[in-house]
Formats: sequence, structure tokens, C-alpha cells
Amino acid sequence: MSKALPILRPYLNVGVIPTLLPSSAWDKTQLAMHSSAANHSWAEVERAFKQFGAATEKPDIILIPEVTVPGYRLPKLKQLAAATGAVVIAGLDFEASATGVKNRAAVIIPMRWPDTKPSHGARVVHVGKTYAAEEESRHFKSLVPATSLHSDSTLWLFDAEHLGRFGVCLCFDFMDVDRPPLYRGQIHHLFVLAHNKDVNAFAHIAESLCRTIYCNVVVCNTGTYGGSIAMTPYAEHWRRPVYQILGGELSTTQVIKIPVEMLEAATKHQKLSNHGRQVLKGLPPGFVPRPF
Repeated sequence: MSKALPILRPYLNVGVIPTLLPSSAWDKTQLAMHSSAANHSWAEVERAFKQFGAATEKPDIILIPEVTVPGYRLPKLKQLAAATGAVVIAGLDFEASATGVKNRAAVIIPMRWPDTKPSHGARVVHVGKTYAAEEESRHFKSLVPATSLHSDSTLWLFDAEHLGRFGVCLCFDFMDVDRPPLYRGQIHHLFVLAHNKDVNAFAHIAESLCRTIYCNVVVCNTGTYGGSIAMTPYAEHWRRPVYQILGGELSTTQVIKIPVEMLEAATKHQKLSNHGRQVLKGLPPGFVPRPF
């Protein structure tokens, strides 16, 4: 039996940190990014957390792009998450294992969460990548000895209580045609951590999935290529891109607001209007909310 959703908040505040991290951050003969790139990336992350701490609108969830945080920085990132009181979803740098290379995201949940007061610690859930992109596979094959991605097919769905339910995927998995049917009717938000050059394709996929899965879709891509975007199924097309970065070599930190309460109401066929105008798109054909 599924449990009833708590009273949902009107909006979720999402902090986005599109750090600058080019493909040249990885040497052709080494798996992990080189030290200068790792130090630069981490300095950007720390600076962003200071900005979030001083912001009027505090983030509930913070996104950091794919393969951005060196594994040895995870304990420090847990401390930052605990001090901030926000859930942090961060892409970790490549990690060697006996079964291949792990490309994972760390979902860091402060111990006192959903209370946003500072915690003394945080727990971590790892979300793995299922499919390697072509450039990623070439990098793994160039190593000595050659290797491949450790494919993780586990699909995680997270219940964030009053902030809604969400899924997490890593870059190339965003194009997996088998995922949308599994997410559909289950989540309010889909968070995508990316290191992707084909930003136009991801923008089109984000708009498509926000309407067919019927959820908010937030892509946090490296600022080197731009293309970070947040889409909501608003009825008016100009409102759907809640946030978007166009252009490369842009290091920015932003807190964006995406709807939760009205999205849940729409999935229950409640009519929402603003001075007679429809607020959200109608539900896609055959949409049925499913128990979590």
C-alpha cells in the first residue's frame, strides 16, 4: 500500500552549480581528472556554497554536474550539505573497480532533513550510470589496461516528502527510451547531471519529457558547454524554460523555483487557471498516477 503524500510545498528551490570542466580535464592515459582541474572544480563548488549561504532564497536541493567532484572530496561535500541543510546531488569523478569504471552520482541527505537547520552529518546514496557515451567509452579503452563502464541498471526513485518525488540520471542515460515509462506517474522532478556537448538535443529531450512524463526536468551541465536547463509543463510555451544557459565558458550559480503543489494537483485532473488562462498543459494520453 502506498503512503499518502504530505502537504506539498508550492515550489521547490533548486540550486544549480554548472562548473567549468572541459574534456581536457582528463589525461588520455589516466582515469581520474588531473589535479589542477580537480582543484579548480572544487574551488567553484566551495564558492557556490558560500553564495547559497548568503542568498535570500535558500536551495532545498543542489545539483552539481556529472564527473565534477573528486572522490576524495566526498567527505567535505557531506559536511557542506549538512551545514547547508540541503540535499546535494553531485556527479563524482570516474572510479576504478574490479568490474569496470564506475560513473556515479552521490545523493547526500543531511541527517536532520527535511528540517533545513544544519546537521552534524549526512548519509549518501550512490546512483550509477547504465550507458557510456561514445567519447566516454573511447577514454576507457585508451587506458592501460583498457576497460569499460561498470553498468548500473538500478533505477532510483526518491521521496522528498513535502518537496515531491524525484528521479536522478546521469548524462547519456537521459536518452534511454526505457526510462520514461518507469518514471511516468511516479515523480514530480527529474534531475539530470551531465557533461554534454550536444546541448540542443538535451534541451529538446527535456521539453519532451516534461510533457510526456509530466514532471519538472532539470539538466545541470558543465558550464564549459552551457546547456543547463529547467523545464516545467506550463501551458504557455514561453514559460516552460524556467531556467536556461546559452553559451559556453559560463560559470554561474543560480537558485531556481519549480512548482510542486500545482503539478501534483494537475496529475489529479484538478483544473488550474490564472484569470481564466490554463496554467499547465493537459495531461498526456493515458497518464495514470501510480503508487510509489
